[in-house]
Amino acid sequence: MQTSVFVCDAHPVVQIGVAACLSGDQSIKVVGSGIWSEGTLQAAANSNPDVLIFDMNQSKESRTQLKRLSAACPTAKLLIFTGASNLEETVHALEAGASGLITKWSEPEELRIAIQRLMRGDHYLEPTVALQVIETLKSAEARRREMASMKLTFREEQVLKCLLQGKTNGQIADHLTISEKTVKHYVGCLKDKFNAANRLEVVLTAQRYAL
Repeated sequence: MQTSVFVCDAHPVVQIGVAACLSGDQSIKVVGSGIWSEGTLQAAANSNPDVLIFDMNQSKESRTQLKRLSAACPTAKLLIFTGASNLEETVHALEAGASGLITKWSEPEELRIAIQRLMRGDHYLEPTVALQVIETLKSAEARRREMASMKLTFREEQVLKCLLQGKTNGQIADHLTISEKTVKHYVGCLKDKFNAANRLEVVLTAQRYAL
């Protein structure tokens, strides 16, 4: 049985290119395509595809569009075809219900493999994207372990939170009901632990660790 595919992409040339890439595989049939519009949404719903290929950029609008397409084609497997490959984009796509993601510079065979994997009930991330996700997660875990090794005290955490909010020493003192001298002491402790030259570097380091 053929796998039916619908392509929703902002570029007509990409729609044609995807159809051409898949035309040599007798097990796959493109049943429709179009740029995003209400008409395309209805056409996708009417064609009831097995796989819905969607061009997702980094805008909130495209995430809304994907959710609407997903609702219009509830049984379709969603495959993101994108020019972006960052972790945030991948996470947004998966949160929106996508089962797979490949980039627009992937080989044609990659597209066919992705469709086949989705039809088997698997999730699929292009290997280069999957590697980026793994490396990002490794880096995040390394930062978490490094941060844990700093062992901030409760008061240091309170002062750091205030620094991240842009409070001055006087405002921190008022907020925590301590003296400005005590605030300066804890800011100094934070600079030592973060190996920072000033309070701005403390804030930037804390933001890097996503505190």
